[in-house]
Amino acid sequence: MDEADTVKSTLQAYGGLFKNLYRDVREYAQALTERDEMVMARESTSYPTGEPLLTAYRKALSAGSLLLNEQDATEVFTEWRKLFKPARLMSKLGSSIGASGGMAVMNLIVGGQTVSRNSDVFFAMIEVAWGRRLSWTENGYLALLPEEAVEWGLIVILRGGRLPFVVRPQAHGYRLMHTLAWIVGKLIHFAANRGPAYVHGIMNGEAYDEESCGDIRLV
Repeated sequence: MDEADTVKSTLQAYGGLFKNLYRDVREYAQALTERDEMVMARESTSYPTGEPLLTAYRKALSAGSLLLNEQDATEVFTEWRKLFKPARLMSKLGSSIGASGGMAVMNLIVGGQTVSRNSDVFFAMIEVAWGRRLSWTENGYLALLPEEAVEWGLIVILRGGRLPFVVRPQAHGYRLMHTLAWIVGKLIHFAANRGPAYVHGIMNGEAYDEESCGDIRLV
């Protein structure tokens, strides 16, 4: 193999790596923007806790993390959402914008590391959302759910449990490993087969009612 062939092979290899990176970043950008638009579609409605929607959104995304105080967390979250502008462009144009577009949207990841002095802490806070789905419940709560999701499951609060669980209704009962629960509400967008969840606004026992507990059939 002569020098020209070696250079050509090297360029092709780098081209393939960049193409795969661009595809992965585009998919990541699309997922972020779709989630953001799903949440902000209800911007005109009030959240059950009385908080502004953006506050509830931030807290749900970080599963209620307290690593930053309210002021710092709000600042970095606001700056982070500004990075969605190139991500939305990339999501709409898809692969047609080519390599230059791929480089531009890298701002979402690389630039996101320096949006504020607390960026590193913020990214640690929202790491819990990676591989999970964010959804609205029927009664207006934001829920961070396991990735394995189907429509119209239920979120339940278990007696003695530390986290809400999501269950899937079956023909003769519910698929869950616990027997006593209080049904909080059906999910509009997603629910998981089973597993722990974070539902912003009910994590401190606000939704638990001992008198409402009852048996559910497990299958």
